Amino acid sequence: MRKRVPVRYGEVEPRREIWLSLHTDSRAEAEVKAPAIWRAQIEAWEARLAGASEGAERRFQAAQDLAAKRGFSWLPLKDVTRLPREELLERIEAIPAHGEVPNRQEAAAILGAVSAPEITVSRALDLYWGFTRDRVTEGLLHISVRGIHLENPEG
Repeated sequence: MRKRVPVRYGEVEPRREIWLSLHTDSRAEAEVKAPAIWRAQIEAWEARLAGASEGAERRFQAAQDLAAKRGFSWLPLKDVTRLPREELLERIEAIPAHGEVPNRQEAAAILGAVSAPEITVSRALDLYWGFTRDRVTEGLLHISVRGIHLENPEG
């Protein structure tokens, strides 16, 4: 299947047109497969766009999404290097390339080169307030951690 790359994805896809294999000689089967394969390609570009954006959490989530789109669960690089040879080769062979140049974002996602984000204390608190919002009954929640007293900022 030959398709034009939408302008929106120009930042993450250098080609103007792409060819996607439908892995069939049957026209009827190709017509059934084409929409799903195109949707998967759009989702992969969307995940790449998210990975190109700011924010370690978003980049990490995008890496997990990209790995999943290629049929793998995200693993950290140290775990990928310990995989059996066949599994490692499957990951390497799944990295899409433009000509002879592999896609860096997808390679990083599939091979685990995108690090899990570090979490700051303020981000941990934001997450905490979000998770405990339904448990705050009086509108005020006090927490004491090593002598530091925190109050729910939404009081």
